[in-house]
This record gives sequence, C-alpha cells and structure tokens, in this order.
Amino acid sequence: MNGHRLPSPTQGDALSSVRLLVNQVVTSTDTKSAGAASSQLIQLLSSPASQHGSLDAVLLDLQPLLGPGNGNPSSTLLDAHSGLGAACAACLVQRIRDSPAPDQALGSLLRALPRPAAASLLRGLGLGSRAVNTSWGEAEWRAAAALAARGAAALDREEAGCVAQAAAGALDAALSPILLPASRPRGVASPIPPTPQATAAMAAVGAAAAAASGSLEAEERVLALHGAAILGCLAAAAPLVFGGRASTALLLTAAGVAASLRVTLARRGSGEGDPATEHPASDGAGHPSIVTEGPRPLIGVHDALAFLAPLLTEAQRVAAAELRAVVGPRLGKRAALEALLDVDLGVPLTRGGGLDGAGGGLQASRPAHGLLLALAEVGAASLAAGWGAGCAAALATLLRPGASGGAGASGGAGAALVQARAAALDLVHAQRDGGGGVDLAEVVIGLFASGLHAGPAPATDEPPANAQAASTDEKPPTAGTQDQSRGKAPLALLLARLGRLAEEAGRPRAALAARRALFAGYRAEPPVVSPQALLRLADGGGAGDTSRAGQPPLEAALLALFLDCHRAGLAPVRLAGVLPALAAAAAACGAEERDAAWRRRDHARLWLAIGAARLARVGRVLPRGDDPATSPALGRLAAAAPDLSELGWRSEGPGPGLPAPATPGGGAESGRELEATLAALVGGVAGTPPATPAAAARLVALLTQELAAAHHAPFSRLARPPGAALLAALARLDPGDPAAPWLERGLDQALRTMCLRARRETALGCGEEADAAAEALERAAANLVESLSEREAVVGAVPKNRPWTTGHGACALRLLRELTEWMPCLLYSRPVVRATLGLGGGGPDAPPAAQEWLQRMPRLAAARAPGAASAAFETVLMEGLLGPGSGESAPTLASPAVLPAMLALEPGEEGGAGHRGFLMWTAKVRALGAAQTQLRGLEGAAAHDALLAAAMHGLQGAGDEDQPLANRCLEAAALLILGLAEDKETTQDQAPSTPRRPGRSLLRLEGATPARALLRALCRAPLEAGDEGAAAAAAATAWHWLAAALGPVARSAVLEELAGAWRGAIAARRGIYAGGAAPHAGFAADAEAQRGAATAADAALAAQLPADAASLRAMRAQHLCVAFLLDARAALEGDARAEAQRARRTLAALSSAALEPGAGLGRAAAACATRFRLAQLALRCADAEPGAPAAQRAHRARVSLALDSALEWFDAPVAWHQADGAALREATRAVSAVQEAVARLPIWPASDRLSVEDAKQRLALLRFLLSSELERLAVWESPLDTKAHAAVACDWPTVAQWETLAAAAWIASPRLALALKDRFPGFPALRLELERFVLVNAAAKSLQLLPQAGALLAEMAGEPAAADKLVHLQSWAPLPLLQALAVVNSAGGKKPEVLEYLSRSLHECNPEEVAFFLPQLVQMLRTDHDGVVARFLLDAAAVSVHFAVVLACQLRSEGTPPDEAFDPQVRRSGWSAPKDSGLWQVADKLRTRLMSGLPEDVANLLKDELAYFDDITEVSGKLYPVLKDKRKSAAVEFLKAVELPRGDLFLPTNPDCTVLAHIPESAAPMQSAAKCPILVAFKVHVRQDVHPGFADGEVEEAGSQGSGKEDEEPETRACIFKVGDDCRQDILALQVIGLLKKAFLTAGLDLYLLPYGVIATGYECGIIEVIPNSKSRAQLGELTDGGLAEVFAREHGPPGTERHEAARKNFIRSCAGYAVASYLLQSKDRHNGNIMLDGNGHLLHIDFGFILGISPGGNLGFENAAFKLSYEMTEIIDPARSKTSPSYLHFKELCIKGFLTARSSAESIVATVAMMASSHLPCFRGPKTAVELRHRFRLDLGEKEAAAHMDGLVEAAYGRWTTGFYDWIQYLQNNIPK
Repeated sequence: MNGHRLPSPTQGDALSSVRLLVNQVVTSTDTKSAGAASSQLIQLLSSPASQHGSLDAVLLDLQPLLGPGNGNPSSTLLDAHSGLGAACAACLVQRIRDSPAPDQALGSLLRALPRPAAASLLRGLGLGSRAVNTSWGEAEWRAAAALAARGAAALDREEAGCVAQAAAGALDAALSPILLPASRPRGVASPIPPTPQATAAMAAVGAAAAAASGSLEAEERVLALHGAAILGCLAAAAPLVFGGRASTALLLTAAGVAASLRVTLARRGSGEGDPATEHPASDGAGHPSIVTEGPRPLIGVHDALAFLAPLLTEAQRVAAAELRAVVGPRLGKRAALEALLDVDLGVPLTRGGGLDGAGGGLQASRPAHGLLLALAEVGAASLAAGWGAGCAAALATLLRPGASGGAGASGGAGAALVQARAAALDLVHAQRDGGGGVDLAEVVIGLFASGLHAGPAPATDEPPANAQAASTDEKPPTAGTQDQSRGKAPLALLLARLGRLAEEAGRPRAALAARRALFAGYRAEPPVVSPQALLRLADGGGAGDTSRAGQPPLEAALLALFLDCHRAGLAPVRLAGVLPALAAAAAACGAEERDAAWRRRDHARLWLAIGAARLARVGRVLPRGDDPATSPALGRLAAAAPDLSELGWRSEGPGPGLPAPATPGGGAESGRELEATLAALVGGVAGTPPATPAAAARLVALLTQELAAAHHAPFSRLARPPGAALLAALARLDPGDPAAPWLERGLDQALRTMCLRARRETALGCGEEADAAAEALERAAANLVESLSEREAVVGAVPKNRPWTTGHGACALRLLRELTEWMPCLLYSRPVVRATLGLGGGGPDAPPAAQEWLQRMPRLAAARAPGAASAAFETVLMEGLLGPGSGESAPTLASPAVLPAMLALEPGEEGGAGHRGFLMWTAKVRALGAAQTQLRGLEGAAAHDALLAAAMHGLQGAGDEDQPLANRCLEAAALLILGLAEDKETTQDQAPSTPRRPGRSLLRLEGATPARALLRALCRAPLEAGDEGAAAAAAATAWHWLAAALGPVARSAVLEELAGAWRGAIAARRGIYAGGAAPHAGFAADAEAQRGAATAADAALAAQLPADAASLRAMRAQHLCVAFLLDARAALEGDARAEAQRARRTLAALSSAALEPGAGLGRAAAACATRFRLAQLALRCADAEPGAPAAQRAHRARVSLALDSALEWFDAPVAWHQADGAALREATRAVSAVQEAVARLPIWPASDRLSVEDAKQRLALLRFLLSSELERLAVWESPLDTKAHAAVACDWPTVAQWETLAAAAWIASPRLALALKDRFPGFPALRLELERFVLVNAAAKSLQLLPQAGALLAEMAGEPAAADKLVHLQSWAPLPLLQALAVVNSAGGKKPEVLEYLSRSLHECNPEEVAFFLPQLVQMLRTDHDGVVARFLLDAAAVSVHFAVVLACQLRSEGTPPDEAFDPQVRRSGWSAPKDSGLWQVADKLRTRLMSGLPEDVANLLKDELAYFDDITEVSGKLYPVLKDKRKSAAVEFLKAVELPRGDLFLPTNPDCTVLAHIPESAAPMQSAAKCPILVAFKVHVRQDVHPGFADGEVEEAGSQGSGKEDEEPETRACIFKVGDDCRQDILALQVIGLLKKAFLTAGLDLYLLPYGVIATGYECGIIEVIPNSKSRAQLGELTDGGLAEVFAREHGPPGTERHEAARKNFIRSCAGYAVASYLLQSKDRHNGNIMLDGNGHLLHIDFGFILGISPGGNLGFENAAFKLSYEMTEIIDPARSKTSPSYLHFKELCIKGFLTARSSAESIVATVAMMASSHLPCFRGPKTAVELRHRFRLDLGEKEAAAHMDGLVEAAYGRWTTGFYDWIQYLQNNIPK
C-alpha cells in the first residue's frame, strides 16, 4: 500500500471504507498490500451490519471483486484471497435473514450476478467438500440454492459432484430422524424438523450440482434420495390430521423436493448425460439413510416417467384423502377426480402455491394437491423435453388412460395431469413448423378420446398416427356402466381444456379432434362427457372464427349437437347439459354476427326444440334457488340469441331458416301438439291456433326464446329490451292473424315476469342485477312507447274518431298501462319520457294509441308525483334545447308532442312539490344560462371551488340581497347539473355549452366535496330561512331537477341532506316543531318523566294561538319539503335499483325521525297538512312487503308510529286555521290520503302491550276520527258545497259504539279520550263514559297531570260518586283560565274542594289576563263563604296595578250605591230605588281590605287613579244644571280645573295608554235624560303596538296616528264618561265579542270585530272608549238622502275603484263578524244609531242594551232576524241582489266559518255569560238565558249540519222586511235616519 494509512473500520463512513479497500485489493500490484487490504476487508465485513450500512450497498461495492481473476474466466478475485469469499457469502446469508421476502431479495441481488461470481460465492459457503454441514439454517440453504442455480455450471465437475453429495447428505441427515423414527435411540428427543423452505433449498442445490457434475452417479444418488424423501413424507403425512402443522410441513417439504426433480428428469428424459453407470458411494456419515436401495439407471423419457409413476400414484392417493378431509366425506369419486384435475392448463401447475409462508395459496390450503401438481409439472416437462427424441411409443404404452381409473393405470389422475400439461406445453410454448411429425398435443388428445369411447386398451408401441384417432365417425358405445362414465368424466374436462388451448394457439387439427371427441362422448349412451366439459370448451373459446380452416364456429357445432341429439330422440334431461356450453359460446358472439342468417336459422330450430321439450319452465317465476338447473343456461342463451321476429310472419310457408318441425321419430308434429305447446308457454289458450304447423312452429320458437329471456336471463346480459321481438313480430302481422292473440299474451306474460323478477332482486338486495333489471324495464317501456307511433298494417281506411282496440298499438298501450301500474317509477324514467315527447302525437294524423298515451301519461305521472313529473319532462326538454351533447333524437319545443304533454301537466298548488309548466321550464333555462355565464372562463379546480363556495354563501344569506333566494336556488342546482365544478378535467370549451351526462359528477357528491357542501346549503337554506316568497317552492323544484337530471345517486344525496336539515329543524324547534305539546303516554308511563313539562291544557292553548309570521313561513317551507319527499317516494315506486333502495331507506328513517314522540311535533292548526303528509309518508315507506323478522319489526314500528302520530292529532281541542283555498284543499287531501291508507290496514300493528281486540278497536277509533276530521276540513274548505259535504259525511256512532270508542281512546291515551269530550260535545254517552274512567282512575298520578281530567272531576263534584274523589284535586295539575271559568259555572263549582282547586289554578294565571274576567269573579263573592275567591283577588291586586284598578272599579260598581241614587228627583222616568243584589256589603268590605292591604306606593297610585277620573266624571254632574248651549264652554272650564296628579296614570279602559294630559278643549257634552255624559280627549303614550281589542294594524286603520313606540309623538285617545247608565251589560257583550275576536284571530279568520274598552267605575257610572274616525249610520244619513251605497260612493269613491273595493271588502268581513256575534248575543235595537262605520269601511255595533233574548217594547221581538242584514247592507255585499255573486258567497262563507270557529269557544263564552246570571242585569231571564245561549251554538250538530244551520240563518236574514220596518219605526219615533 506504499505507506498509505489504512482506515479503521470504526472510523469514518463504513461504506466508504469498503469501497476503498475493494479498490486497493483490485488495483494493488503488491501481493502483500493486497493481502493486508483483503484482511482488513474481511475484518470489516465480519463486523456487525450496523457498522457497514446496507448489505445491498456492500454487495454492490463488492462487484469489482466478482469479476474474472488471474485471467481465468471460471474464477474471480474472491478465489484469490483466502477468506474473502466466505465473508462475502456471510454477508449474503445475513441479507437473507434480514429480509421479509427472501426470494425477492435473492432475485434482486443475484439477477445480474455473473455465473463465475456465483460459483465463487458458492465456494465461499463451504460446499466444496463432501462433508455434510448439519449446522446450516434456512438462510444458508436458500443462499446456496440461489447460488447453485446461478453458478453451478461454472464449477468444475469434481466440485459440482462434491456440492451435490454434500447437499444430498444434508437432506438425508435432516429427514432421516423424522421419516425413520425407529432408528433414533431411546431417550433421544425428536429433532426439530427443518423448514420446508430449507429442505426445498437442499434439494435444489443437489439437483443443480448433480446436473452440473455430468456424473450419472451423482444424478442417480440425488434422484434416489429425492424420490425416497417424497415417498417418506407422503407416508408420514398420510395418518396425520390434514391441515395440522405436522402434516402440512411434511407435504410442503415433499412439494419443495419435487420441484427440484424438474431439472434432472427433464435432462434425463431428453437422453442427455453420461451413459456410464456408477454406483453411489457411502456418505460416511454413519447414520441410517432414507434410501433403501440404489436406483436403476434412467435412460430417456420412459425411465423418467417410470421413476415418477409411484410418486404420482401415492401423491394422488394422499391428495384424494386430503380432499375428502377438507370438503367432506360424502364427496363422490367423480367429484373428487374432477376436483383433483380442476386446474388451468394454460399456466404452470405450481402457480399460486409457493413455499414462502403459510398463506401461499394452494400449497397452504391443500398441500397434498400442490404436491401432486408439482409432480405433474415435472413429468410434463420431461415429456415435452423427450418428445423430440422419438418417445411417442413410451407415451402410448406407459400412460394410456384406463376405463376404471379415469386415467392411466400407472398414475391415475396424476398421469392424466402429466399428459394434459405436456400437451399444453406443446400447444402454448412449442414452435412447430407442422412439417411431417405428429404433435405431442394431438397424440395426447387422441389418447384421451380413446379413453372416453373404449375400455382399457392393450399396450401398444405405436401411438395414433394423427389426431383422427378420436374422430366422431367412431360409433359410440352402446353399453356401459355408470362407473365407466364417472371415471371418464374427468378426462372430458381435460380434453375440453386442451381443445380450448388448441383453438387459442391456432392448432386447428388438435382443436377439431378435441371437439369431435367431446361431442361423440356426449352423444354416447350413457354419456361419458359431462356438461362441464362442454362448458370448459366454450369458456374462452367464443364463437370461433368462421374463416379459420373453413370450420364452423363452436356455437354452430354445439347447435348441431343439440339438434342432432333432439332429432335422434335423446331425452330432454340429457339435452339440458349442452345448454350451458351453448350459452357461453353464444354470449361470445360478436355484434356483427349476432343476427347472421345461419344463427337465426339454427336458433329458431333450437328454441322450437326447447319449447317442444318443455325445457323453458316459463309458467311462473320461481323463488331464487328453486329454478331448475337448466334455467340459468336458458336465460343466458336467450339473452344472446338473435332476433327471431323476422321469421316470415306474413307468409304461410316455414319462413327463412325454419322448416316444419319434426318429431323425434321423424314425422310431422301435429297442430294439436303445437297448440298444447303454445298453451303451456303462455299459460292457457289465447285464441285460435295458427293455420299451419309452420306458423305454429314460428310462434313456439319466438315465444320460447322471449319467455325464457323474461324468466331466466340475467338482466345485465339482455341485448334487446324485454319483449321487443314479440312486439316487432306483432307489428308485422296482418289484422286478424291468429298469431296475434298468442303474441299479445306472451308479451303480457314476459313483461309481468320481468316486473316480478325485478321486485325479487330488489327484495334480495342484489344491487347490480337490480340496477340492470330497472334499466331493462325502462328500455322495454320506452320501446312500447316508440311502437305507438308506428302505423298499423291495416288494409283499408280506418274510420275517424274510432279508437283502435286491436293491433300492436292497442296492445302496446294496454301493456304500458299495466307496466306503469306494476312499476309507477317508469312514468318518470327519462327513456320513457323522451320516447313520449318524441311521439308524433301533436297532430290529427298521429295514431290514436299515441294520442291517447300522450294525453294519459303526463296526467297520470302528475297525479302521482307532480313535482317529479314536471322535472322529468322539463329535463328531457332541456336536453334537446342545449344542443349537441344530447343527440339528434332529443325532443325540442318544436316537437309535436311537447305542447300536449306540457299542457297535461296542470299547474301545481300548495300541495305540489314546486312549479310546473312552461314558466318553471323557462326559469330553469334562465338559471342554466346564468350558471354557464359564471362558469365561462374559469380555469383550474380552485376557481371552480370558489364559484361553488360563493353559491353556497349566497344560499346561506350572504349573497346579493337584490337576487331573490328562489333564483339563487335554481342557479345552484344548475351549477351542480352542469357538473363543471366537480369535473376538473373538462376543458373550458366543453364546459359552458355541453350539458353533463346524467351521473357524470355523481361521485363528487359523495363525501366532503364542494358540490356536496353546495347541495347541503341548497337543501337547508329554505328550511332554515322559511318560505320567503317563492323560495321554498323553487328549492323543491331544484331538488326535483337534480334528481331528474343527475339520476338516482343525486336523488339519494338530496334526500340525505334533507334528512339532516329536518333533524336540524327538530333540534331548533322550528316550524311544526315550535311549541309542540310534550310527548305523552298512558298510565303505564312514568309520571316523573313528564314532570316539569308544560301542562296539557297550556300546551293545547299554545298550539291554538296564532303562529307568528316566521313560524308560518317555516311551516310552509316544511310542508313543501314533505310534499317533495312524497313525490320522491311515489317516483321510487317499483324502482329496483340499489340507489332506489338507499333512497327508500333514507325516506323511511326521515319519516320515523319526524314522527318520533320525542321530536315534539306540534298540534298547531296550520300544521295539519304537514303532520298528515308525514304520516302518509311513513305509511308509504312501510308499504313494502316485509321479509326477514327484523324487517317485519321495522315495518310494524313504522306503521305504528304513523298511526300514533295521526291519533295524536286528536288529543288537542279542535283548532281552525284559515288559509288560501289551495292550502285548505291540501289539508283535506292529506287527511284523506291517511284515511285511505288506514282503511287498507287490517289491524293496528300488534305490540306487547296491545291485545288483538284492543288493536282492532284502536284502528276503528282512528278511522272514525279521520272520517270526522275529513268532514270538518271539507266543510271548512268549502262551506257552501253541500255535495262535497255529503261525499265525506261521517257516520256518527251509536251509544254503544261511543262507549267502545271511549274505552279504546282511554287505553291509547287518557288525554286523547278527554279531548274527545271537547271535540264531540253533543254526545252525552261519551261524556258519561269518560266520567266513569276519571272516577275509577282519580288516584293515578299520570292522570293528575292532565288538567282536563281535573276539570271533569270538578264538574262532577255535586254527584255522590265523586265525593270521596275530590280530595285528589289538591294534587291535580292547575287549570288554564278559560277552563277554570267553565268549571266555576258547573254544578260542582261551589264545592270547597273545587273552589280551592280553582283558586290554585287562578294563581297560576297572569293577573293581566284574569282582569278581563273580573266582573265574573266578583259575582263569585256571593257564595265565597270560605274567602277563597277574595284571597285570590287580593293576592292578584298586590302584584298587578292594572288588576287592582279594575278590581276597585268593579267593586265600586257592585257596592252600595251613593245616596243620590236613592233620590227620585235626579233620576229619569221609570226610576225605581236600587235593590241589594247581595254584593253591596261584600263588595264594600273587600274594597276596604283592598285599599288597606296594598303596598303604600300601589295604594297611592290606585287612589290617585280613581280620584283623577272621578273628578272628570263629576264634570258630567256639574253640567246637568247648565243650559245646553252653555255646556260646552262650562265643560272646558271645569276640565281646566282638574289637574293630573302624577305622570304614571293610565286610561282605565286601556292600561297601555299612559295619560300625559287631558285636553279641556275636547270636551263635548252629550244629550241624556239624566246627567250629561261628556266626551273628553287625552294625550297618551301607548306602550304597545296593539291596543286591547284591536287586531294587528287595526289601530292605524281606525285612524290612530303614530306607531306606538316609546320615542314617538303622543297620541290622542278619547273616552265618554257616562253617569246614570249601567255599563255592566255592555261590558258583558263586549267580553263575548272579545272572546269571539280571539277565536277568529287564533284561526287566522278574516273577520273584523272591535271590542272597544268599557269599564264601570261606580254605580251606573262608567268610561267608554271612543272608536276613532267613525260615525254612526244615522249621522251619515243626515248628510245624504241616499242609501248606504251612496254613502260608500261618497266616502270611498265610485264602485270599482281600488279604494272603494278595499272599503267594500272591509265592510263584508266586519258584517260577517258582527253577524256571528249578533246571532249569539241576540243583539236587538239595531237601528242606525247603534251601527257605526269607520273611515276604512268597517261596520261596527255599539250600545248593547238589548241582548240575550230581551228586546225593546217589552220584549216585543219584532226584530226576528238572527242579525241585521238590511236591504242597504245587501246592496254593498250583493250589488246585483242575485244571491249568487262572489262577494255574497264569500260573505256567507265568512259567516259560516265564523260560526264554526265560535263553536270551539262555546264553553268559555257560555261560562262567561252564565257567571253573570246573578248580577240582576236586565238581559238575564233566569237560567234559561245561558241554556238558550248554549243552544245557539248548536253543539249537538256536526260541522256539516252546523254549516247548513248558519247558511239558513244568513238566507233568512237577507233583506228581511222586519229589519227594514224597524229602521222605519225608529225614524218615525226617534227621528233616526233610516
């Protein structure tokens, strides 16, 4: 190294050190320096691997040492340096140990290694000596095997022999202790067996080295050892358990050793090697050897195969035993042989069974079979190598197949595998020139053919001369045994594979020989060829090439085989075996040959034979698994068959290619037999049979093929639409042809069968096949539609206006009707819609069938799912509009069928799922244009994602405010449909103008993609924002558009997002979930679970309150969403696709979540349609027939949930909701839909807690309730349509039926049962039954949570049976205010327990609301002996100033009158002294307690309030002595003297008006017989927008100025201060009017009432609120001599103007409101002085001095109309006085609806009036007053009868003469203008 310092192995980079040392060794000329470098290199390589890096890199750096050394090409530099080769070999071994995949590692390292280098490394391992190295492990032997395979040839012969002997000795030493356990000394433990990989490596080293040695001794020694090892492993593994670790290891070891035989036997089989014979020498090891005797010499292939024969036999025996152990002991011999021979000859037999690991394919699962295959591969290689050496005789004599063994006697299945694989090698790999010699493949095929057709043949030295040994000219054997057939069947399988390989390899002679042998074997009796053999021949072989050697294709040969066998009389069962192979061959036929003449001819014969043999089995659809074995093959064959509809249907001859059929015996088949065949095919006699046998034969062939396809063909393989051939044949027939009925019947059966199969596939969850079924039926329906436009082949003219009832058009129309009834989803299928719009049905020249379909189909589709129908038609139209992407056949607006179809889609209503017609189509086109404009110019994914994000933000409210949400919804849908935001690969030029194919971007809708985010926003925005104008409808349209344009996946995505949005609405309590009643249960429910929830009555009251605008918008948006869901469910009906199943599951889950009790679905009247549509959706989702028990449980649960939700609707009081006509009709239709669904149910779904009888009764209850609700809604929708009422009239139950229904309701829910009492108040039997239930269950805690039950118990307090139950009222839930008042009026209202319960209930109420009923509560003081009522009044006054003021005023009015009241000098005529009503002292005492008990500040405020208004009232008394003409000025002066004591006083008539000051100048004295009333105006500050008694906005309508906000200018309000008049009766009348107004507002009813404020401040003193901007009719009459019509024209402009019509509308709705109030109150003295008109045209009633049955003139009763509807009033309501004008009919409807609404508040109104009965008011005439009031509500009538009753009252009041005559009398007597 000349002074160079060598680097230390521990210094610097180890790899650099290796490179440096290698370079020094290679380049050094100094032996000493090279040796030193070599020593250091050895030391470095011997160090741990971590110090010198990757072994791959090290071996790469060692490459210079692996080159030739010392000029010797067979050696390397490694050989020149002692120890260096061993170090390198050690590195290689370490590399193998560290690698998880040793074979791969060795291959990558040694692939480019030179052979001398491999030999050097092999020497480095130490295999150059004869000594046996027993210390090596698997890694060393793997390395040795790899190096021997690469470099053994580079060793000299002696070295190779030593290596061979060492490897053989190691193998013998490793296996002898295991295979020869008897030789092991006692007490010595069993050695650890070597791994199969190690033994395989040992065998490989020995084989390679022996071959390299050229020594016959070495080869024989290795062969003998390997053969003994294999036999020993088989013998040792046979008694063990197959699959166990020991047996698997032994068999894998044998297989590894067997793989090494290929090198030696292939060489010996070819005759190579040294012919000298030497005897093996002893190995000198001294241990027993597994080789018992030396092998005899092997010369040529004969000896090679003789050596393999025992190995093959034993391996086959063990493999068969292994197969029976794995598969089962019942495996038959034939099946076992077929299983052993079931391999692909086109690939090596050992593929898939490597030795690396336990998971190595076949070797790991069936190692004995793997060993058999490995031995067969060795034998095949020997045969292939030895064939060229002239060994045909050896092949023929040694392995000729035998009759009993199924293969050669020498080797059985193994020998057959050897032959077959050798032939395969010859076919696939050998390159023959075809010149003179006999191919190995042909010889093997000939041998197999001989084995099929004969028994064991004697040995012969000559093989068959050529492949004709298996010619089909041989006569098939006439006798044989079943065992022979079984034994020969596996040979047929191998023969079929060889025939297929020959055809693929271009060897026609061999292929033809194999085919003929198989066909001859199949025709044999009994057959010796299994159907599987034919199938193997057809698989992959296809139809062949008709140009190849002039031979017919395989399909033609199989067709000939079938027909020949049928003609020869072969049994149908025998023929069925040919069908699978024939189907496979037909399926491989190319499109250009599908309808070739020869195929049509032969298939016609085939299907005629199949039909005659009754093989098709087309009578009915069998369940999956029950089909005959031939059915799948028949189905595949029918799917691939040519079109047989062109068989000459117009001729009487046999037609092209179809001769008259022949019987097996050769005679002509009779017409009767053909007719029987036809009847069997179509399931009965369809008509007169064809006239000739040829025509009947054509029918049989065509019907058999089409029906077989319909019954058995896989949907995915159908080349034509189902039934297309039958329809085409029908179109070719002349009218009256006898074949037509048969074809029609067959077509009907084919389509029906396809539908049934599609449903079966859907039920079984077969996704791909179900999708294919749906597509096939779509094509069938579209084909039927297209056929409608084809003219019939009719001779002569067809009369006009006469429907065609015969011919293919009529048949197609009938089938379309049936098909769309079976599968309604076809109505919305794009192919069907496209075909419909493509009909030439726009003109009179179109076929009648096409015209009828064009009129019927759109209407039918719209009736089932209007939104889906519109979307389907509009989407197809847009395909044609948007040009080149959709094809030339797409319909456009110019297509003649478009206009009739679009007109048939009627415009949608409230219940429809979106807009329809040309307007929405135009909107969609505009949205598409806008989307294309946005997309134009965008490049890259980021730009598209940004566009989608902007669209999403726009839907969420962050977009352009000028852009309506409806437009944004449609544009978002257009972006998704164009698909460019997802399809980033689409170019810019293609993007804006080319519409996307359906489904192109669907994959991008799955997962967290921008498209999915936009879709989510599109689905959620309308539900979260509510219905802003047309936004919700446009969103629903967009949803339908997406589903129609993008297909099923998009529809599923939309439904999933809607489900998420719906769950969000439930969580946020929006829309129909806002303010819903708490879930409830029967007595079995845990009472504690319902604690803390709102009481049922409060919830029911909240449910009836008018919803705010936001809630109503949310409800409407939700309803449109539900309508979309129903449309989607209807469009899915019958759809068999997997995506349709997914969508149905989503809909089912959504409907269940929406109706879950925990969801809190509200009972607001506006939610009626939505609730029942949800129930309808749930019932529709449960329509599918359940299958598995889990599906049945889900089905019952969903039905029960829907029914429970429908029943839950009735557990709240009747609630009315006024909406537009479409919404009302939708509510009626929704209930009707649920009623129809419930009517189809046999029983309520059973549960553990519901008996069968209870289930029946509950279902009967629901049916009755739905019937009554339907009648109620129908009356509400159209109050004047008596025909519609009669159509839905409810049958009212009898007394016994009421008892049954009440019991069923109580079991379902006590709340429901109690609600029935209020819903049906006119049925005493119902109430009695409920009273009994309440008494029995009064102690139940769950019942005590229901206030309505407490009310019923309190009302029964006077009955003896309830005496001991009243104690439970102490713990009962409190009553709401109105219900508490109703209880007070009951018979038990005076009981102490009831009063205490009422007091507790009133304490829970808002004092401001209770103040409204203070007149009634004060009346209760008469009987308040325990002071319960008084305590409540004082408690409420302490917390509410307004309550205290009203209470003080009320007590003053009921207390002891002032002294002047007893002075007759100051009273008017007819005066009488006041009489004590029983309240004077009580009221006085309570007033004293009130004033003394209030807090000081409240008491001071109350005193100042009363004193201030008393001072103003006194002005009236001061004016009485003043002259009338001086009273105005005097009043002004008196008012100026009155001072406002403080700034927080309020008007007693309106506590929201804080008095700022009174206006003295406003004083206006009024005429009176006693003291002078005075009108005074006040400047006030209004704290709220709504005045009590005024509806929203009516303050402004009445003339008020300002908005009522705190910072606005003060307003002016006026009051009349009266003295000498009792105002209490007016208060009572206005209370009733106020309750009616509240009911009208709750129902959203457009009726006007104005209950102005009135308060009694003392005895015959009071304050009356002045109605602003109003005049009495009498005052208006003083200004004109004309009637009310002239007044209106003067005040509001001429009739017809906008202002006049608005005032007229106000007049009508106020007249209707006061008509209802006047009828109930029986208001009299309705002269024109008591009728007011405000500035907006409202009519108002004042002065209620005569109500509740009293009238002027001593109850003369002259005003006998129910209410005032004078002549001049009818001139405005009904200008033409025809009683048919829209305005008059609208007035009648308002009156009827007002009356129906008032009936829902009847109990509260009656109680309010009845509680005043003891007040000594003039209107009371004893108890009958309240009785008569209750009777006027006609609670004994249903809604239909009540509507008719009110209608009669309106008609009777219309211009009644007594009304006008009373006005005339008032004019004459009191000068009141008439």
